[in-house]
Amino acid sequence: MRLSQPTVALVVLATLMSATTVRAETPAVEFQSEPGQIVVTAGGKPVATYVYSDPKTPRPYFAHLHAVGGPQLTRNHPPHPDDAQDHDVLHPGMWFALGDLSGSDNWRLKARVAGGEFVTKPSSDAKEGGFTVRNQYLANDGKQTLCTEDCRYRFVPRPWGCLLIADSTLTARMDGCRFGDQMEEMGLGVRMATPLVVNAKKGGQILDSEGRINEQDVREKLADWCDLNGKLGGQKAGITLMADPQNPRKTWWHARNYGFAAANLFHAHPSRTENMPIGLNAGQSLRIQYGIALHRDQDGTTYDPAEVFKEFVSLAKR
Repeated sequence: MRLSQPTVALVVLATLMSATTVRAETPAVEFQSEPGQIVVTAGGKPVATYVYSDPKTPRPYFAHLHAVGGPQLTRNHPPHPDDAQDHDVLHPGMWFALGDLSGSDNWRLKARVAGGEFVTKPSSDAKEGGFTVRNQYLANDGKQTLCTEDCRYRFVPRPWGCLLIADSTLTARMDGCRFGDQMEEMGLGVRMATPLVVNAKKGGQILDSEGRINEQDVREKLADWCDLNGKLGGQKAGITLMADPQNPRKTWWHARNYGFAAANLFHAHPSRTENMPIGLNAGQSLRIQYGIALHRDQDGTTYDPAEVFKEFVSLAKR
């Protein structure tokens, strides 16, 4: 069937309007550089603050994480009077740290992680934004670099919030660089906003990819992802931590009902077949990739962490 010229024009116009609508639904990621930190927004709304210079917490971290257009998902930093006050400088929001790196401890801030070097500066396109940083993991005495980390952060706005992908390569700067076998203080950590905490008894919940719920069942178990969620402002919201299946080991989860969780692949868990600590010699590297879904339900939609995990795996292909 041939369309008349006016009909063709209307079809083209409708297509262009549809494309414009799709673009409008993907808010642009923007970065604002400030002393010692970068403020990340999408569509003018807060996503996170990346802090790379803080004398009280001398390792890089993300504070005040939000679902795009939604509420703050991590605990206030510093904690407000109504928040739990424990681990005030150790749990600033979301961070990657190592409680035992060849005997040095940057998780408990006994050793420093020097940040602030940008391999690629913050930039964005129509679909996502990001930057790559290089961090120096120092010994407790601050005199020796044990390993370096190049980490690329990607912020991908989604209808349910924002997907943050952290792609980290750790390279040893000494022979015998050893990632210790610790149950708790190793890997990617997050501290949740007070209303989302299970112990707050306001509907907070921890759920993993195997259907296990809360600390008693999720803690020290191997899984693909772990979702910490609850209700904020009457809507369901939370953070899903997701481990790339291409990581060198499956991740186990140190999830606690007081609002903390860590994704840890370093622990020589008894259920592993490869239960020896990870070691590298100078120049050898270890690549780890995690997805962090900052989510909330909106307009009658229901967030599904299992489906978002599939999306993360597709985007994280190496």
